[in-house]
Amino acid sequence: MEHSNQGKFTRVKIARDFNLLTVRELERSFFKCDHLELDLATCRFVDSEAIVYIHRQINSGTVIRLMNSPPILKECLRILEVEEAWRKNKNLIFNG
Repeated sequence: MEHSNQGKFTRVKIARDFNLLTVRELERSFFKCDHLELDLATCRFVDSEAIVYIHRQINSGTVIRLMNSPPILKECLRILEVEEAWRKNKNLIFNG
């Protein structure tokens, strides 16, 4: 997992699937970030732990910008019927 600072955002490029292992690494390394950008360009898979992590973060006040989301993420959100609520949440930004 690579990370850098871009303005007020900490940018994290996730180098594998977004799953429980990735969530644990994010929780250990970036637990105090107020603004987190997650680049999901190399993710083929996003599991429920990733969705729960994002949900908890945006509901706790962390602003998350999702970059290059894989199609499976949007499909999971649609199935869980939270896609519209996430799109309306001011703490979540979808970019690509």
